[in-house]
Amino acid sequence: MPPRGGCSKVPGCVHAQRPCRPARARRSSARPRVLAPGPSARAIHQSIDGAIPIAGTVRTEEKAEELADSAYRIHVFDGESPGPTLEEDLRHATHVVLSIPPDEHGDPVLAQHRDTLDRAERPQWIGYYSTVGVYGNFDGAWIDESADTNPINRRSRQRVETEAAWRAYAAARGLPLLVLRLAGKTLVVFYDNDQSDPKKP
Repeated sequence: MPPRGGCSKVPGCVHAQRPCRPARARRSSARPRVLAPGPSARAIHQSIDGAIPIAGTVRTEEKAEELADSAYRIHVFDGESPGPTLEEDLRHATHVVLSIPPDEHGDPVLAQHRDTLDRAERPQWIGYYSTVGVYGNFDGAWIDESADTNPINRRSRQRVETEAAWRAYAAARGLPLLVLRLAGKTLVVFYDNDQSDPKKP
């Protein structure tokens, strides 16, 4: 059994049961990185192409061990300090999907790894998972992406602020940004970083 973090192919990769192997030839050259590969992120990965190589983060060593035998290259990132093994994967990422919720300090990835993203060699796209909570209470009325945001609690206000932060970052880097506002496991809206031109499913 190789030591954790001792993978000879991907430094810092967590594979408790087997070492990482060089990637086979793929149909796509994309190198997505999913920060917090929860159920929604994993479902989208499988629906697009489960063969695309993915690296992801979890908050604890225990969770990393649970996923050590999965198809993902797993890194520990608790959001309070930079992920000690995450930098190389982020620097080589082409597509970054963010599903980590913000806290009182803002978005953990921007707070801890903005400089790493700034050094990314060939980024193509950023995706951010938000929530329909940014719309507030519409008393059961139908809404769509043209509705104003009106968050009524702290967590939803943090989401609005984080959406704005990622829009500003994407615009500064000249990258497309896709924000997906989710209600449970239901996709309800997404748009790119030009809000005047919303994109509907």
